[in-house]
Amino acid sequence: MKTIEGKIVVLGAQGVGKTSMVVRYIGKMFSHHISPTIGASFFTCKINIDDTRVKLQSNTLFPINCKIELQRNVEEPMVLCVVGNKVDLASQRKVPRDEAYQYASSIGGLYFEASALQDQGIEDIFLSVAMGLVKLTEDPSQRTSIKVYEGKPGNQAVNDQREEDSSLPHVLGGPSIARADAERTVWCC
Repeated sequence: MKTIEGKIVVLGAQGVGKTSMVVRYIGKMFSHHISPTIGASFFTCKINIDDTRVKLQSNTLFPINCKIELQRNVEEPMVLCVVGNKVDLASQRKVPRDEAYQYASSIGGLYFEASALQDQGIEDIFLSVAMGLVKLTEDPSQRTSIKVYEGKPGNQAVNDQREEDSSLPHVLGGPSIARADAERTVWCC
């Protein structure tokens, strides 16, 4: 089995449900009593897609929503997703769906609506990120720091492409990878 190791960064304003979405996906639970993470959290999960295991790792949840800052610090292709969380609170909605979708499209990202409370759309988000990482590793024109292993993690990397190349695009996204394989069996942790 091929293993892909990628990093994930969750960005957003305080109180939008970043930690709740991660806890819902990894722990399959929701808590009304999650303490604010104040910019620091760690999680790892594994998602199987066909014969590929995608390992997502993060050691931070940032209370910002500035994609420009992220792109300034990461000079390689990335999978971007904009998530409208808390769709269960429709009457308190702050950003119209069309505006959020247009913003996601303008930055080359995918748009999802979700509810960590009701477990709606959460799996689709993580599955789409994993599929985007698979797609990045399959494209020989993309240079990334994503590690790809054959067999178990810890074996010699088959593909460790970290190189500086300013001609490469910095964003990957768009509807071509969204929900393409959402019906596949996935597991976490």
